[in-house]
Amino acid sequence: MKMFFLLLVTTLISISSHAAVTVLDKDEWKFMIGGFAETDMFYDSTRSYTEVEGSTAIARTNTYNGDNGRTQFSLRNSRFAFTVLPPVQNEVKTKAYLEFDLLGYEPTPTTISEAAYLSNPTLRLRHGYMSADTSGWLITVGQYWSLFGWNPTYVLTTAGVSPVAGTLYERTSQAAAVKTIAMGDVDKINLGASLERPVQRDSQIPNLNLGAKYSLGGRKSGFSSASGEIGGEPFSIAVSGTYRQFIAPTVGGSTADTTRYAGGAVAVNTMIPIVASDDGKNMSNTLTLSGEFSSGSGYADAFSGWSGNIPQLPTTGSTAPISGTNLDAGQGGFDTSGNFTLAKLQTWNAQLQYHMGENCHSFITLGYGQLYFLNSTSFTPSTGNILYDKPEVYFANFFHDFTKQVRVAFEYARSSTHYVDGITANNNRYQVSTWIRF
Repeated sequence: MKMFFLLLVTTLISISSHAAVTVLDKDEWKFMIGGFAETDMFYDSTRSYTEVEGSTAIARTNTYNGDNGRTQFSLRNSRFAFTVLPPVQNEVKTKAYLEFDLLGYEPTPTTISEAAYLSNPTLRLRHGYMSADTSGWLITVGQYWSLFGWNPTYVLTTAGVSPVAGTLYERTSQAAAVKTIAMGDVDKINLGASLERPVQRDSQIPNLNLGAKYSLGGRKSGFSSASGEIGGEPFSIAVSGTYRQFIAPTVGGSTADTTRYAGGAVAVNTMIPIVASDDGKNMSNTLTLSGEFSSGSGYADAFSGWSGNIPQLPTTGSTAPISGTNLDAGQGGFDTSGNFTLAKLQTWNAQLQYHMGENCHSFITLGYGQLYFLNSTSFTPSTGNILYDKPEVYFANFFHDFTKQVRVAFEYARSSTHYVDGITANNNRYQVSTWIRF
């Protein structure tokens, strides 16, 4: 708790900058910049995490990392973005967008200095796409949010850098099309399809996603992401599915024989205005419930930090058929009989978001998320590890806007990891975060 109060005091002297600023508007061309500067200050009761908790395993008790905590200050989630809006031609609105943060790929502080990791972070591309909007069709090509789970509409709102356990959260290269169909004055249906970067490039087959979302626009309540503007969200229910293929050497076959395996999952999301706005504009004293459920196999890449301690393939010094299977950790592997198997997962989460009175300029989020590894008994863990089958989290957040640009948040999160040998490891996080949006 001493650390929590230290972070609280630090907030008062470290309020950190979101809305796009037009820097060029000429001949119907617009060029805009935007983003925010974010400072995250947090204490964890174990040495398990950097900024993102996700579905990462917590260090077990009676270990050095599991019995000791750490404090970190980071600006790595700060972002900046560039938007170009060409003139409308033949009723087609086009856009080019690039967004970056400082959470780029690099070794953890165990292999480089802490100073380099936290004070000299690596630039990372979050989004990079072009889009065209015409006659109710939105076509997007490039790196953007996945249609599976209708990201980012239903992502849980926490001061901690998203996502938390059991939350679909993925940006990837794709070609996507979404059709909006008006159902009266305010209701609408969105139908979407996308071809995404294959989760296993050697499979040669892109991921296929399909989705449908129904929204009732006449009743809205407040909803905001951690760094975003507060807006009104209507009741909505969304269904989406993903299909992907995998390939592995055929067990007992000749040198070049391969076998294909089908993976896929379904997700259901909802947004429910429990206490709605009176006029659809003022979101004071409104309460929103959001939730998500997913189930399937071979879609572990949609959960940040998840591996279950299934090793990445091929592993160093491995032999056939493992040596011929290139696959990221957590997606699948070879069972105790030598057969290739995909990891089967099931997740759900829920959140309440309450926006306080008009003069408070504050909102609260309470939520829970979990991921369950259904067929963990089929796998052998990576060397020196034990498989884990259930990461989960409870969290509470308080957000306050000092101005339209300056926001501060306080969070408490209780996370746990259940290992297949019956041990449960826990982590308590106390966090203060600040943003100044530009």
